[in-house]
Amino acid sequence: MLLPVSSSSCRGAITISVWDAAAEFDTKANPAGGTPAGVWSYGWKTALTGRFFLLSTAYRESPCREGWCSASGIPRIYHSSRTVAAIPNAAGPITTPPPALSLSASPNGDYGVVRFTAPANGIYRVSGQFYAQEDNSTAASMDVWILPENNRTGAFSGMVKCQGGVKPASFTGTVFQLDKGSTLDFQAGGGSNRNVDHATIGLNVLIEKTRDSAKSTEKKMRQLHFLCNASQKIPKE
Repeated sequence: MLLPVSSSSCRGAITISVWDAAAEFDTKANPAGGTPAGVWSYGWKTALTGRFFLLSTAYRESPCREGWCSASGIPRIYHSSRTVAAIPNAAGPITTPPPALSLSASPNGDYGVVRFTAPANGIYRVSGQFYAQEDNSTAASMDVWILPENNRTGAFSGMVKCQGGVKPASFTGTVFQLDKGSTLDFQAGGGSNRNVDHATIGLNVLIEKTRDSAKSTEKKMRQLHFLCNASQKIPKE
């Protein structure tokens, strides 16, 4: 989502960029197509910081769940496409309304991953939560992560128990400095016991580009100086 805002300097415009993983979920293309949804891709990994693979199979479950899955059907990333809540054949129903975004891992240690790719250099503020969508009487615990550039350094981590009454793993206000093309991976795994039976993780996330990186800001300030002076020209790099 790109929001133009009037600027007091040279009557220009400032663009505020905000992305919503659930609202922009793309069931037609993976990686997501168009703008701004093109920053998202949906995949899986065999290990926490392993290679990222795109989920290549369309996933459909009547009446209203759709998304992407592996050839075996799991891991998968999906959401509810209609205003009717999905009731799976599980130990407990999904309690969140659509368009809730869901991540499922596999019992052999594979992670379900929603990847954000930065469209420009800058400082990005990430707010939201991982939360349990199913009430699992076997007390499955899922490990959840936000990995910058597929790296544990600077990562967010937490645990979510798939039982009623537990608190979500919240990451509101977490900040990352990203270069253009850098990635943030939002992923869920099966925890230490890899018990993923009837254990689905919901993801709410808003990403806001709050400002440019220091290098980009310096460049833009030099350009703005010359733009505001009609007798000058923008120097070539």
